[in-house]
Amino acid sequence: MTLQKAIELIKPGIIVGQKAVWADLGSGDGLFTRALAALLGEGSVIYAVDTNRHSLQKIAAVKGVDIKTIVANFENDELSFVQLNGLLMANSLHYVKDKVSFIKRVESWLMKDASLLLVEYDTDTANRWVPYPMSYATCVEIFSGLGYAVHKIGTEISLYNRQGIFAAKLHH
Repeated sequence: MTLQKAIELIKPGIIVGQKAVWADLGSGDGLFTRALAALLGEGSVIYAVDTNRHSLQKIAAVKGVDIKTIVANFENDELSFVQLNGLLMANSLHYVKDKVSFIKRVESWLMKDASLLLVEYDTDTANRWVPYPMSYATCVEIFSGLGYAVHKIGTEISLYNRQGIFAAKLHH
């Protein structure tokens, strides 16, 4: 996916130009971190979290946004975020088996009116790269049960999955 496509996919879930603090869990080499940075206002901070130090080192700076990299397993390591305006998980929630417990844990990191942005393959069929998939229908089922409103904000064709990719914004 290109940076421009990533920007277009998540843009409807962002208040463009707003100064904010976000975390990108499972950021990899930072495609969606940079997409988010391109949309946020000057003075914003993004915490890019991934287990792969080498991937994090590839994240290019974005003028006006402070991208702080953290080498950690977002599911199991203790992260001490507080008062985040938003949480981005692009192709990373499918690594979490117990999504309900995980989301309940990370809710303490978020401000009252924070946004949660998800980008996932639209499938419930597991494979070795996507061990715990979550289609859009399953996303709605899981998160509605946790009191979230779920809005599909975009879709994209996937080279790896016939059903494609969806982006969703979740909020209480």
